[in-house]
Amino acid sequence: MSTEEVYTVGFVPSYLLPDKRPNAMDPFLEPLVADIENSFIEDAQGNILRHPLSDTIVIEPFETCSCFQVQDLDRKVMLYPFQPGKFAVVDPMRKIIPIPQVLVPVFPQVGDMVSVQGGDDELWRAEVQAVDHVHKTVRGYFFVKHHQWNENQLWKRESMSHAMDTIHFKSIISIVEGQWQGPYWKDNH
Repeated sequence: MSTEEVYTVGFVPSYLLPDKRPNAMDPFLEPLVADIENSFIEDAQGNILRHPLSDTIVIEPFETCSCFQVQDLDRKVMLYPFQPGKFAVVDPMRKIIPIPQVLVPVFPQVGDMVSVQGGDDELWRAEVQAVDHVHKTVRGYFFVKHHQWNENQLWKRESMSHAMDTIHFKSIISIVEGQWQGPYWKDNH
């Protein structure tokens, strides 16, 4: 961002602000905005206007310079041009908005070991032997925890029969990294 894109309302000597690098316009001054709450812009419904992409508050700052005591400063924010005379407040210290968990689709390939959601939230492993993208399923062998799981953290094949199970993509949690130890599988942690 060039210095022209920062709306400067006031200045504070940068040497008084801990861990701040000097402003490119003046090596001894930092841009300062005061009383952002009184600069909010409301939309037609009376709601505070927000930037459509970042959801940050949009303000119309005052145009006078002011002097402040360093102890009266709350934190540093940036103003990003949004519309003529209006700026989006970029506040790296603002409270984090809770983001919902995002499920990323898993597209396994033959030979992959996958983590499968079983009944009662139990996680299993399955070695993929065939993939059917049309029906969004894989065919493979299930693995369960070895009877000495606490000592070795190994997965063993559930059954030695040649019958494979069909597993829907929706049940696959992730592709698991690991290595074979003889007939057993060990996850990388």
